Amino acid sequence: MCGQAPDLEEFDISILPDKCVQDKLQQIKECKTEEAWKNLQDSLGDWIADCGVPGVYEAKVHDVPQILSQVVKRFIFHRTANMIEQFKQGMNSCGKLWETVERYWNAFQCLFTHTERRLTRAAFRCLFNVVWSDEGTNNKEAEEDTMFAWECLLNSVQEKETPFTFEDLLVFVTGADAVPPLGFPQ
Repeated sequence: MCGQAPDLEEFDISILPDKCVQDKLQQIKECKTEEAWKNLQDSLGDWIADCGVPGVYEAKVHDVPQILSQVVKRFIFHRTANMIEQFKQGMNSCGKLWETVERYWNAFQCLFTHTERRLTRAAFRCLFNVVWSDEGTNNKEAEEDTMFAWECLLNSVQEKETPFTFEDLLVFVTGADAVPPLGFPQ
């Protein structure tokens, strides 16, 4: 979408939602000999051609990585191209926002892609804003006790003294399994 060329030969096919497609891609990926390639052409040749690789019957086993890339590209790019184009037009209707995203794609990467980052104690603490009661009230004393227990819990998680992680605690407290790209509403 942003003009970057990903390496599709090492694409993790398990993230595709269709198990049948995953199985067929795995068969292509595991094809290493001319005999295996010939058998694959017989069994999956029409399917591969329907995926946008018309020269599949003339291809040789050394073309398998390129064919795999083309089929993967069909399922992650071309099949959704109309929806993506509509999304881009909608973004551009808001002051050419998509053109800005394309120009500065690395600044928007965390917003449009999911990256696995382990939560740390400091990052987890930043998710919460404590609103204290007035000094000297019974509520303030109870809140201090609660915050002490909370900090002990966070310390235990950090020291791996608990059977759960900060991510598990995030799910329990917020119901979300990851911090949203724009953070939680304040």
